[in-house]
Amino acid sequence: MFKKGPYVTAWMESIDWEAIKQHETTCFDILALSYDDLPSDNLRSCFLYLASFPEDSIISATKLIRLWIAEGFVQQKRNRILEQTARTYLDELVQRCMVQVAEISLAHGWVNRVRIHDVLREWCIAEARKEEFLYVFDKLENNDSPSVDGMPFRRVALLDKMDDRLLANFLKLRTLLAFGGGVVNPTSITMYFSHLCFVKVLDLQGTKNLKEIPKDIKKMIHLRYLGLRDTDFKIIPSSIGELQYLQTLDARRSKIEQLPITFWKIPTLRNVHTFLPMRTSIISNFKTLHVVKWIEAGEWIETCNATNFHKLAIVEILEVHRSSLSRFLKNQYKLVSLSVIISDQNGTRIVTDIMESFSNHHQLRSLCLRSGIFKTVIEHLPRICEFLPTLTKLKLWCLWFMEDPMEQLERLPNLLHLHIRALSDEIGRRLGDSSVKSFKTMTCTAGGFPNLQSFEFWGSDVEEWKVEISAMPKLTYLYINYMKKLRSIPDGLLHITSLNELMFNLMSSEFVDRIREGDGVSWNIIRDEDEGKHMTIVPIRPIDSTNNVLPGCLPGSQILQLQRVSKLMAAAVVSTFTKFGDLIVQEANFLGGFPDGAAWLNRELQWIQSFLTDANSRRRKGDERTKTLTRQIRDVAYEIEDLTDIIRSMSHESRYQRRCFLVPILRYALHPLECLSVHRVLVSIQRIEKKIRDISNSIQTYGVKLAESSSSGGDVEENIGVYRHYEADEDVVGFDNDKKELLRRLLVAEEINQRRRSVISIVGMGGIGKTTLARKLFNDSEVKRHFQVLCWVTVSQSYSAADILKTIAKKIMVGIEKEQLRNMEYEEVREELAKHLAGKRYLIVLDDVWETRAWARMKDAFPHCSQNGSRVVLTSRNIDVARSADPLSVPYELPLLDEEDSWKLLRKKAFPSPKGIEPSCPKQLEDIGRRLAKKCGGLALALVMLGGLVFKKGPSVAAWMELVESIDWEAAKEHETTCFDILALSYDDLPSHNLRSCFLYLASFPEDSEISVSILINLWIAEGFVEQKHNRILEQTARTYLDELVQRCMVQVTKKSIVHGWVNRVGIHDVLREWCIAEARREEFLYVSNKLENNDSPCVDGMSFRRVALLDKMDDQLHVHFPKLRTLMAFGGGVDIANRTRITMYFSHLHLLRVLDLEGVRQVREIPKDIKNMIHLRYLGLRDTDFKIIPSSIGELQYLQTLDSRRSAIEQLPRTFWKIPTLRNVYGGREFTPIIRTSRIPNCKALHVVKWIEAGEWIATCNATNFHKLAIAEILEVHRNALSQFLKSQYKLVSLGLHIFEDNGTRIVTDIIESFSSHHDQLRSLRLISGKYKTVIGHLPRICEFLPNLTKLVFVEFKFLEDPMEQLERLRNLLHLRISASSDVGTFKIMTCTAGGFPNLQSFEFWGSDVEEWKVEIFAMPKLTNLSINYMDMLRNIPDGLLHITSLSELIFICMPSEFVDRIREGDGVRWNIIRDRNEGKFMSIVPIQPIDSTNNVLPDSL
Repeated sequence: MFKKGPYVTAWMESIDWEAIKQHETTCFDILALSYDDLPSDNLRSCFLYLASFPEDSIISATKLIRLWIAEGFVQQKRNRILEQTARTYLDELVQRCMVQVAEISLAHGWVNRVRIHDVLREWCIAEARKEEFLYVFDKLENNDSPSVDGMPFRRVALLDKMDDRLLANFLKLRTLLAFGGGVVNPTSITMYFSHLCFVKVLDLQGTKNLKEIPKDIKKMIHLRYLGLRDTDFKIIPSSIGELQYLQTLDARRSKIEQLPITFWKIPTLRNVHTFLPMRTSIISNFKTLHVVKWIEAGEWIETCNATNFHKLAIVEILEVHRSSLSRFLKNQYKLVSLSVIISDQNGTRIVTDIMESFSNHHQLRSLCLRSGIFKTVIEHLPRICEFLPTLTKLKLWCLWFMEDPMEQLERLPNLLHLHIRALSDEIGRRLGDSSVKSFKTMTCTAGGFPNLQSFEFWGSDVEEWKVEISAMPKLTYLYINYMKKLRSIPDGLLHITSLNELMFNLMSSEFVDRIREGDGVSWNIIRDEDEGKHMTIVPIRPIDSTNNVLPGCLPGSQILQLQRVSKLMAAAVVSTFTKFGDLIVQEANFLGGFPDGAAWLNRELQWIQSFLTDANSRRRKGDERTKTLTRQIRDVAYEIEDLTDIIRSMSHESRYQRRCFLVPILRYALHPLECLSVHRVLVSIQRIEKKIRDISNSIQTYGVKLAESSSSGGDVEENIGVYRHYEADEDVVGFDNDKKELLRRLLVAEEINQRRRSVISIVGMGGIGKTTLARKLFNDSEVKRHFQVLCWVTVSQSYSAADILKTIAKKIMVGIEKEQLRNMEYEEVREELAKHLAGKRYLIVLDDVWETRAWARMKDAFPHCSQNGSRVVLTSRNIDVARSADPLSVPYELPLLDEEDSWKLLRKKAFPSPKGIEPSCPKQLEDIGRRLAKKCGGLALALVMLGGLVFKKGPSVAAWMELVESIDWEAAKEHETTCFDILALSYDDLPSHNLRSCFLYLASFPEDSEISVSILINLWIAEGFVEQKHNRILEQTARTYLDELVQRCMVQVTKKSIVHGWVNRVGIHDVLREWCIAEARREEFLYVSNKLENNDSPCVDGMSFRRVALLDKMDDQLHVHFPKLRTLMAFGGGVDIANRTRITMYFSHLHLLRVLDLEGVRQVREIPKDIKNMIHLRYLGLRDTDFKIIPSSIGELQYLQTLDSRRSAIEQLPRTFWKIPTLRNVYGGREFTPIIRTSRIPNCKALHVVKWIEAGEWIATCNATNFHKLAIAEILEVHRNALSQFLKSQYKLVSLGLHIFEDNGTRIVTDIIESFSSHHDQLRSLRLISGKYKTVIGHLPRICEFLPNLTKLVFVEFKFLEDPMEQLERLRNLLHLRISASSDVGTFKIMTCTAGGFPNLQSFEFWGSDVEEWKVEIFAMPKLTNLSINYMDMLRNIPDGLLHITSLSELIFICMPSEFVDRIREGDGVRWNIIRDRNEGKFMSIVPIQPIDSTNNVLPDSL
């Protein structure tokens, strides 16, 4: 019924109960129903197979799984090995209660052993015989042949003995399982191997009296599984190598020592188990080999390149094997279990190297280190927690510890089972070595072993064992054995409330007597055998830290905190504050029965998020009761969030105090009232619980009903995968007649009035398509040829005239310095711009102008004295803006789309197709689609939004009809209202609460801004909107969120990465942004303010926002308005010199911030030290600021993920910063601006991005291997070897930038490129930059061999002595190439691109160099689109081969010599059309008049 689910119809399907009279028959019928309900034939076969095992036997899950695989019952699944799939089969049978779990693995959490009830086994045996699947018999009689009645079984299980007559009855036997089959006649085995040639599975477990496997085993060519467990077999013949399908050899507890070399050549081997160590010199590099146990260390370690081992056990490891074993283990990333036996007396170096060989071994759960006959000495245990933090099971056997191993072991956060067998000095004397002295005192400190459940300790000379309070808080079983010198039981064990049993074996008589006499008050003896040799005790009742008995209910994490505080109080101020200590004890008793607060808070928060998701659509329909309820529940959610942060603060504070022994004592001695903080937390939890009960009662009292979720549901990632073309805005349908008319106004200048500088205004409502039409005009080829200067700038509602003019100057004034431009005043910029444009024919587009004064302030920058037909295109919603801009020019009022164009646009968005292919709509949807298109009233934005929504709904008539009925189209008379209603539908249809938050977050960015996707994703992650997915980093999941919004047309793509293919920058339409701002405010999600006035507090009407975006300036009272602020984004928030203290105030008061972005803040040099108070901070944005100093207190931010200090003045990060364990992204400077200097980068697994950082000592010490983007500056020759070794292990790199500071960089560049291998298959972008020495490259290595997947390559300021194209053109996947080559004596003069070279190159930029001749052969660069040639003073002419590149859309020349420019103007004008010629030829853009093919024939225009 559990598998059927809660469905009435499924439960009503029942058995004919009246016909059933016997209870056993009832059980059989129910089992038959369960068997028939199994979802596949393979799973049914797996279940019937259990009948082959003896009755009441405990079945090893590992063995059962391998048998299933050998039988072929397990299907291969994508991205899963067969064993993983088989475990899901077993889990399915367990969930259906068809199999009983006998044992669960403590280390891995999976099922270790199973059993089947004897009644179910009887049914299985009968069913298996009925289906001719399996025959089971205990004794084979003469008259009992299993092939009677024409039933030729293929599988037989012998549970008693073997018989020669098997051969006669089962000549085509596939499976023979002989459990405990003693051999009566040894010749029987030989006969089996000779005649049973079709056997796939042969298990001879328990067979005795036979020493050698017959050579005829080679005839069993189909054999997959050979079981020799618990047998006397000693020799396996070399003919076993003929078994080319063998998967498993299980020879545990057999006498086999040697496997022939031919065995290791079997290509299908998966599992090899032996009891005695195997000797071999070779292990084949098979991808299928997963398990090898046990094998002797030898030459095979050096030669074996297999990397798919899951379980491995190696014996007799000597010092000579240390280095090779370490290298071998470094590549075993899939290891789950590892066992090693060390046969060297001094094993410290071996153990250390083994530990330190692990890095990305996230799957390793079990580790066993064991000493051989020489009793290995361990002087100092390495920091195992750094290398194996995921370890759950650890065994250290027969090792000699000179220091207390607990110091390192207790730091393992996930350890569940620990087994230590430590040797004592007495054993050393027996072995003749009295020099080694083992440790005497063992200490388990507070907080150590946080998850340990089972602890077993043997031997050693430990005299005293100290267990502090809160050590091993989850310990359940403790076994102490043969510790002869231990004096007493540690008192700290009494505080472990989970401890069920404590067992002592072979302890000293004094120890036993002490328990019987003195410690009997605290411990209850439940077993005392063999005169105290075996004793089991349990605590009479657990006690708290003040020796008061705790109530029976287990305390939560808050109680542990309370015990710690109470303990400190008792120690520090027991004489002064006795009454206060009593109060704490009373609180402990009072709160003991309260449930685990942290877990409860988490559960409630999940329920609240689910409720808010479901309530959203009903609240939008105007249900006031739902609105009230939603607001109350959101308030509770905020309270839970606040309380969680308080608990985290207390935890952070306690960790900080533990750094000094005296600090906690002094603190609680001087401020005892702070102990009440724990009490306040628990009282707050009770208050929240009461509020939730009250809300629940209100739902019933006032009859609040929630609408069913209208979301498309499911995981975001599961809804993505349908092809969608990221098209540009100008590719949409319509506007053809509008474009023709506006082109006429732009280009025709016959009359005097038309030759003047005129303003052409495009006017219309928001979302009608003004910007789209203006883009089509701006990108038109005729327009580009006609105007000498073109510039596009967005003004928007919130603008600065000075900033707009600076943006235009930056785009069109070549060579102006950014710093110079930034320091200019408004009047200076206006004058410089007017001078630059004077005498030129220019086109300036001012998009989205809202006010008449905007044009009035900027118009003087655009000179109108020249009669050359310059134009300014202005788009606006306001007709008055258009009329005032140019009274002589009639504004062009953009009409709405007609019905046909509306349907075309909707169809294009609903059924996306590649460019050039007409989208098609199913006939049954066309009528509904046209109705939907008509209802949008011709508004382009509404059509685009609706198209994105129906695209996600899919081609379903019901879903499309639901949309027709969802919106009150009659009430939506205003077009903007229609757009808002469609957006509300799209918003409600988003599949998760997190995705809705991601969309509303876009409102925080300034209007019409281009949003960097990498910044947006880092912000989403810091906010906690992105869920962790299996086998995916957060950034990948966040990109699927963004793709979902793009596919729904809720976000516009403004720039795509040519390198990676993903979205680089996005924007949001201003109409949609207005809706977002309103919705974010209504949901109290975000407050967006351009100007925060004293009388405009966003807390009005009880609204207390957690996120604020300041788009104009900051305010002193921010912390008053928003005391619980989580996010502060200050885009371009300039700080007045008189009010610099504001920044300090923010850092002092806004302690709960998670995101702080101060982009654009100037005139402040130092981050305040109070940043340490922002302990919840995840994201710190300092882009484009004047900050120079970051204090060391930033190291207290233990949750910081991202520091973005690009284009800031920060050069140094304190050492404490690099100790933050959660760091993901560190951005600093860029290649030519201040860079980050440090001597250390931690081995943090979360660290993915570091840009730009100075090369130094950290390269040699850093073992982190999860870098995705990395940029290193000032690389010298001294760093070459270390950098090469470092890069070899960076398999996850996607982008790499390197800044070389050496005169001769050939060796450095060569070593860098040759450090890459096939493992670096994710690397797409490589940027190599020369420093001030202009690095010389003598010969470029064969880069195509090492980085074949490279799509972007940049060389900056290098001196190439040879033509680099010879190597670079072989990069088959290269899309973008930029080379900046320095001119100098000896550099190359001729550059050649040969036929077939650069097969996929699209963009090519070349700067500088002394190249005199450039040869381009036919078929070179066949897909080149954009080519830019700059500062090539010696180049004579344009290569003729470029005319054969039909895809070439534009060729740009910048700062070329006058002779070259004149040659193009005069001689080459026949073949090339000059479309731009500015600054006396310093900037020239040309296109081929008509491309020609490889036979010099002019190609038709249509190509």
